[in-house]
Amino acid sequence: MAGHNFCTHCGNPLDEDARFCTSCGQPVEAEDVTQPMPEADETVVAPHPSQTAGFTPIASPHPKEGENPYAATPDVRSDHRETLVIALVGLLVALVTGILLYLFVFSRGSQNAEMRTQPQEGQAAQQQPAETTGADKPKPDASDGKGSAKADEGASQAVADEKFHSDLSEYYGRLPSFDERIREQASHFNASFLDSSMSTRTDYAFACSALMGEVQEQLRGLGALAAPANSKWAGQYELVKRCYADHLARISCINDAWQIDIQYGDPTAHKDEILVPIAAQNGTDGSIPLADYEKTYPAISL
Repeated sequence: MAGHNFCTHCGNPLDEDARFCTSCGQPVEAEDVTQPMPEADETVVAPHPSQTAGFTPIASPHPKEGENPYAATPDVRSDHRETLVIALVGLLVALVTGILLYLFVFSRGSQNAEMRTQPQEGQAAQQQPAETTGADKPKPDASDGKGSAKADEGASQAVADEKFHSDLSEYYGRLPSFDERIREQASHFNASFLDSSMSTRTDYAFACSALMGEVQEQLRGLGALAAPANSKWAGQYELVKRCYADHLARISCINDAWQIDIQYGDPTAHKDEILVPIAAQNGTDGSIPLADYEKTYPAISL
């Protein structure tokens, strides 16, 4: 083909100024490999390949029958890219396969551990004693409940009764003091109810009225101090109240006599009138409330 040289290695045509063969990549010989055109009367004899110095054929310089001598050879760089893609795909497949294998093994291990744990839990459940059913549980004794309630009630009653006894004892302890003070007021009346001094009689009348108020207060307190049910001090409670009632009757008749007495500047002319309240309370043997108190108080036992 005119205007072209040929590669001495593969025989493919070369560009005029080519330094390397585009087909086989071998360097082009520095010397001019082209033969001078023969004269018209000369006969050109192609040299035998064995006679060509430094010629080492790599491929047949003559194309096979039906083969295009100018067809381009496969691109080596394309082969490298295909190989790299195949390698990457293979690596990705291996990575995915490894992940799936790991998950499979981990899942199997978890299942085995759970299977090992479940029998242990089942054995532990079997070892535990069966819960007692309602039918097997001992039924509480009804009598025990009643007995406990009675015991609690009895304890509460005992506490209340003890408190009652303590309060009653205080009232009982004040009885002798009131008896003495009433006797004193009776003595003041006998000595002064006919006294000409109004102030003296008025002072005694006022003191007697104050003492009567104290006795009344004690009786009201006793009335509020009701005895608990079945209290063993109930009888003593009635005796203490009876003694305070006797005290009130004794001081009240003296107070009534003083109220009549202080109405007169000269009480001597009204002696019988002033003594009416006292005479009504006295019997043949003297003051009835005083006699009852002297009989009742010794009978009290607290």
